[in-house]
Amino acid sequence: MLHRGFSRDRLVADMTSRVMMYLPDMDPELPACGHESAPGHSETSSYLKFLVGGVAAALLLVAGLTWLSWPTRAPVIPASNQAEELLSGTILGLTNGGIRVINPDGSMERYVTDTRYPLERNSRYETDETSGAVLGLEDGTQVRLFENSSLTITSSRSVRLERGSAYFEVTHNGDRFRVKTPEGWITVMGTAFGVSVENGRTAVTVINGMVQVENDTNFVLLAKDEHTEMGSAVASLAVKKNETAVAMWLSKIRSLEVDRKVEEEWIRAAGSRTGRAHPVRAERVFVVDVGSRKVTGLRLEWRPDSVKPEPMGYSIYIRDGSLKPLAKGYVPGRIFTDSPSATFDLVLPINARKNGSSLLHISVVPDADSGVNITELSEVYALTEP
Repeated sequence: MLHRGFSRDRLVADMTSRVMMYLPDMDPELPACGHESAPGHSETSSYLKFLVGGVAAALLLVAGLTWLSWPTRAPVIPASNQAEELLSGTILGLTNGGIRVINPDGSMERYVTDTRYPLERNSRYETDETSGAVLGLEDGTQVRLFENSSLTITSSRSVRLERGSAYFEVTHNGDRFRVKTPEGWITVMGTAFGVSVENGRTAVTVINGMVQVENDTNFVLLAKDEHTEMGSAVASLAVKKNETAVAMWLSKIRSLEVDRKVEEEWIRAAGSRTGRAHPVRAERVFVVDVGSRKVTGLRLEWRPDSVKPEPMGYSIYIRDGSLKPLAKGYVPGRIFTDSPSATFDLVLPINARKNGSSLLHISVVPDADSGVNITELSEVYALTEP
């Protein structure tokens, strides 16, 4: 009750007088202690004074404990120090209250009610049933987090949406931006799209640009106004136009507003970082002519002398001659250090073997979140039936 009653004041001043204001009036003629009553008063009056005094002391004790445990105010970062102080971005707007911030180890929870609060990498940000937040990431990407949602910032160009819904306006800087959900991944370079995670299902709707959506076995490409879903109950990644979903997202976007002054500071800070050197993980594309033969898998070769400690894994994306997605695979980083032959065979699913195309486009993309060092792939071959 004290948290709610004094939330507006944020306990910035001594609240003893406010607590005392709600206590019964004290009779100044009552003795401080003892069993004798003042003239005209009964023993009950003295007992009542002692009881009220005890209640007052208890309330003051509660007030002191409340003061010590009250959630900290969000630190305000001066605009001049914005670029240096932001760890992973800043909060640009809050609607209907605040947002919970949970440390990477889950040891402490804070409730933030102010914008300009610095976002921290690997911290989790949660909204309740009525609140929403607008997050400005350090690369210039803006994320609108809606009600009953939970999002973790895992790196400068990747987040994890555990539940709820979020709308992303991703800035283009040459590097991939990835959204991880319990059902798969969404990968973009720079675009606008909405993601909803609910009841074991992830739904993705593209508002502008192009988005790659993938699960453990396959991937699809979505263009403007296209929609797909993935999850254990979804048989395949089907791409379809969905004007209803687009209209829903556009309506949700308007429900969250930003603090324009804070947004201007954030834009300047993000802009100051665009001129810095930014290494981009290389993607290699191998084109294999298989003719009329049926492909059963792929063989990757690498130079043994290029293997270093903590190697990255690789995501493998396979398209046919018209660049239609066929299948995907993954090579864990440990393969490069454990394999005695400097090769790895990736088995293709049945549907990818019967595509009928004479050309395969094989994209090999290093997974920067899985390790430190890149292994130099020398060749990719197609394994075919006799």
